[in-house]
Amino acid sequence: MTLTPTESKLLFLLVRNAGRVVTNETLLAKAWAGDEEAYEEGLRVHISRLRSKIEPNPSKPIYIQTKRGVGYRFSANVTYPGGQESMALVG
Repeated sequence: MTLTPTESKLLFLLVRNAGRVVTNETLLAKAWAGDEEAYEEGLRVHISRLRSKIEPNPSKPIYIQTKRGVGYRFSANVTYPGGQESMALVG
């Protein structure tokens, strides 16, 4: 899987804060540091592309969860049907 530099920054920020909501403002400030053109719609597009690369079903994300109007949360512990847990992305 190949990630763009921005996708890599976003994934790093989310994984580093796994289990906690990272606000849109924080993601914009850190992933686009110094870029005054950063905006929430661009963030949503990058999150969508990132989900398409890491989620088993991007339309029903289990790793990158949206907190509408607030930000995003990376879920390190995912329980699949049958009770099996996975930490595939954070080891």
